[in-house]
Amino acid sequence: MNNIIIHEENNNLIIKDDYSPLVCGNTNYTLEFVFGEDWQKTTNKIAVFFVGDQKTAVPFTGSLLSVPALPNAQIMQLVLMTAETENTRLVSSVLDINLKPTILLET
Repeated sequence: MNNIIIHEENNNLIIKDDYSPLVCGNTNYTLEFVFGEDWQKTTNKIAVFFVGDQKTAVPFTGSLLSVPALPNAQIMQLVLMTAETENTRLVSSVLDINLKPTILLET
């Protein structure tokens, strides 16, 4: 499993460590979040992945999230939000994650 460590600071998502670009359609990637105090207090979170016109929302708890299978694209955008009450809802900035297109080999 390949981890991409993402730090949340004041609702901004930042990748501080180098990572190999994700291979589209590969589900062997885990996002590991390092949350600030406000986000640590929330239990239910939703990761929204945007690739082109496609949007995928994945609910999760804790700080680990497996990346869903993705279509062929060069950039994936990620936004986090909490699934708490509307008065306490948090929404992160948009984070761009580079993807590496799947290469199909002729047989």
